[in-house]
Amino acid sequence: MASLDIVGLYPSVPVKKALEIVRKKLEEDETLQSRTEWKVDDIMTLLEISLETHFKTLDGKIWTQTDGCPIGKSISGEIAEIYMDWFEKNYVFTEQNDFQIIFWKRMRDDVFLIWKKGDANLNTQMGSDELDRFLWKLNGYENRIQFTLEREKEGILAFLDMLIKRGGNSFTTKVYRKETHTQKYSHWRSNHSRAVLLGILKGLIHRAHLLCDLKEDLLDELNLLRDVFISNGYPTKLVNKTIDDSWAIELKKALLEAAQKDEENEQSEYHNVLHAPYIQGFSEKLQKDFFYFFSRFEEIRDWLCHEERRNFENKTLQDETKGRKGRQKRRGLHHQLPNVSNEISWGNKSTI
Repeated sequence: MASLDIVGLYPSVPVKKALEIVRKKLEEDETLQSRTEWKVDDIMTLLEISLETHFKTLDGKIWTQTDGCPIGKSISGEIAEIYMDWFEKNYVFTEQNDFQIIFWKRMRDDVFLIWKKGDANLNTQMGSDELDRFLWKLNGYENRIQFTLEREKEGILAFLDMLIKRGGNSFTTKVYRKETHTQKYSHWRSNHSRAVLLGILKGLIHRAHLLCDLKEDLLDELNLLRDVFISNGYPTKLVNKTIDDSWAIELKKALLEAAQKDEENEQSEYHNVLHAPYIQGFSEKLQKDFFYFFSRFEEIRDWLCHEERRNFENKTLQDETKGRKGRQKRRGLHHQLPNVSNEISWGNKSTI
């Protein structure tokens, strides 16, 4: 086992080459015209504008980043991912690469890999093994993209937030923390909603269940979380209940995971999200009101439609009633008018 890390990925991405790759992918996309009215040139122009970055210092000077993806922009991650996907296809997963990779998995700028060891005599003669030679090749393809290597020690390798242990032909994992980790999380009395604070605890509990293969490792991790969150001001009763309830919750998640994925793929819909600053007391009431409204949305909609229909029917009935009365008055007026006109005409004649 070993892991590779790309040194400063975002600022190191050659933007000109990355945009060429993006343009080629867009031009080869047969579904692009059915998904957007934008032309390829328009999309590329927008990307170039989005990647422009200017820095203004305290002395008034303005600096421009001439290459690399700017750190902090949402578009940087996608551009870096597109470039690294091209890099892997051309330099890693290719027939010209004689390095025998068994497993390669990359998460943005971190790579976990397992390889097949080569000839021991050849390694002795060259003074290096096949992994070192593969690393030298990778670092020679693009001067800006440089990898660093970390090998397993005594069958143990730390990768991201996971500690991987090799035993024979199998692997076991558990949660990994750096030695400098402070175990400090948002305090219970900090200005955050109860849902956010509980979400931090539940998220770390879920990670423990997800990464710990052995029961003893899981129990150790849950006991550590119990002590850590109580020391961060969380109510002891609440922490214990959340951890105890997690066993049934995680079991249910594991059983329904495949079904949920299928359902998400079939019913992937866009939902509007309301973002609002947190104000203690007010935000909880607002969330409760919204929850009540949307949980009874169908009932409220039916009531409103029924009320609107009833108002419409009442208005129609009133209009019809007024119409009948108006017609009756007009009919009465129609019958009376001749008499009036007769009286007037005969009166005129009689006066002549």
